[in-house]
Amino acid sequence: MKQRQIKLLTKKKVIAGAVLAALAIGGFWFVNRGGDAAVPVTVTAVEQTDLRDSITLKAPLSGTETVEIVSNLHYEVTAIPVKEGDRVQRGQVLAMLDADAMADEIGAAQDALALAQAQYEDGVRSRQQDYEKALQTLAAARKDADRMEALFAIGGISVEDREQAQARLLEAQAEISKYSVQNGKVQGTASELKNIETARNALQRKQESLSDGKITSPIDGTVTRVNINVGRFADEKSAAAANAGQCQRV
Repeated sequence: MKQRQIKLLTKKKVIAGAVLAALAIGGFWFVNRGGDAAVPVTVTAVEQTDLRDSITLKAPLSGTETVEIVSNLHYEVTAIPVKEGDRVQRGQVLAMLDADAMADEIGAAQDALALAQAQYEDGVRSRQQDYEKALQTLAAARKDADRMEALFAIGGISVEDREQAQARLLEAQAEISKYSVQNGKVQGTASELKNIETARNALQRKQESLSDGKITSPIDGTVTRVNINVGRFADEKSAAAANAGQCQRV
């Protein structure tokens, strides 16, 4: 007997999911490649013999993909405009953090940077004045040492007077060597420059945190779990949240 062959096309199903500090999103799409077309069936005359049916199935299936959305920012969650079962689109806001607290911290970081820069400028200005005075002292000590050397050569002063003049010159030279100078301008100290760099980096991190204050969905999908509540901090994770959202591909 001729074989009877039925060809079926199954639906393709894709599931995607995500969790924000325990906020989960699962997206799904269905694609029916066969549509509503009629299924072809071939029938022959009945004979008493063995009957074999051959069924060919095509069912490509991609596995479950779970995308965990985690915020490491220590700010209070002020709003969660979605709930379990909601369909969301990529870029849609899932949760909002305390923007006022972020703005306050940015202001404090800006003040800290301004203070570090002001301290640097004041320090440089003060040392510049001290350096210029030290230059005057050095010039006077060198002039006095030269004069004493000439007097000593003709026996006008004692060895002790000559040595004292030389000691004052060496002291003035040692004082000058304490300053870091380029083209006559005193440079800031390493610690002052480090303070400015630290303050600037802190401000940059706070500004970046502000842009992350709105947690959005990276995919189109459906909210499957919400494991955090308004009033909690975004970086607080329950045990369930910590274990959820692993990516799986089959």
